[in-house]
Amino acid sequence: MARTVISGLIQASNPINDESRSVADIQAAMLEKHLPMIHDAGKKGVQILCLQEIFNGPYF
Repeated sequence: MARTVISGLIQASNPINDESRSVADIQAAMLEKHLPMIHDAGKKGVQILCLQEIFNGPYF
């Protein structure tokens, strides 16, 4: 019997592109941006959801 696993991937830009902002501000903005996409993926039946590396931190 075949099984189907529904997976998803979120790759999103950092909404705060300002190195002078605190890490906490960047993390909060990234969570605010990602949470609706995560909820939407769940509603679509996604079972495994991958986020980009350091999705909630400042980029180098």
